[in-house]
Amino acid sequence: MGRLSDKERSVVVELAVIVVGVLIALGLDASWDAAQERRARHELLVALGGDLEAGAELLTEQIAAVQAELDQIQSLLEALYGGDQVDPDLAMEALVSSSDWADLPMGAYLGALNSGQLALLPAELNRELALLPAMQERVTDNVNLFLQNAYFGPYADAVELAGGIGQMLPFGPPAEAGEVNRALRQRAALRGIGQLYVIQFNRLRMLQSLVSRVERLKELVARELA
Repeated sequence: MGRLSDKERSVVVELAVIVVGVLIALGLDASWDAAQERRARHELLVALGGDLEAGAELLTEQIAAVQAELDQIQSLLEALYGGDQVDPDLAMEALVSSSDWADLPMGAYLGALNSGQLALLPAELNRELALLPAMQERVTDNVNLFLQNAYFGPYADAVELAGGIGQMLPFGPPAEAGEVNRALRQRAALRGIGQLYVIQFNRLRMLQSLVSRVERLKELVARELA
C-alpha cells in the first residue's frame, strides 16, 4: 500500500476529529442525562420522605383519637350494662363522634405516578408505595360504615331516640308488660352500640397497619438517600 498523500492524511485527520468529537458529545450527553436522572431521583425521594413523615404524624394523631373514642364507647357500654345512669350528652357524643379521616399526603407519589418517574425508584419501594392507596380506601370505607350505622343503619336506635340514651334508662327488666317493646329497643340499641365499637376497633387495627407500612417506607426511602 502506498503512502497517503498530504490531502488524504488531512481528510483522515478531519474524520478522526469528527469521530472523536461525536464520541465526546455522546459521552457528555449521557453524563448529563445520568446527572439529571440522579437529581430527579434524589428530589423525588426527598419529596416522598417529606410526605411519609407528615403521614406518620397524621396517623399517630388518628390512632390516639380513635383509641379515645373506643374508650368512650366502652365506658358507655359498661355503664349501660351495669344499669348506671348516663349523661345523655356524653352518650350521644360517644355514639355519633367519629374522628375525621384525612387522606395521607401522597402528592409526591401521585405526581411521580402520572409523570412516569416511579421508574426511577427501586422495585421494592414501588411495591410498598402501591399498597398505600388501597389501605387508605379501606379506612375511608370504615369511617363511612361507622357513620352509616350511627345515623342511618339498622343500629340507629342507639342514637335515634329523642334525647339520646337518657330516654332509654334505666336499663333492666321492664316493670310492666307495656314496657316490653321499650326493653326490646334498649337491647337492640345495646347491640348497635356494640357494633359501633367493633367498627371503631377495626379502624384502629387498620390505622396501626397503615402506620407500620408508612414507617417501613420511611426506612426504604432513607436507605436510598444514604
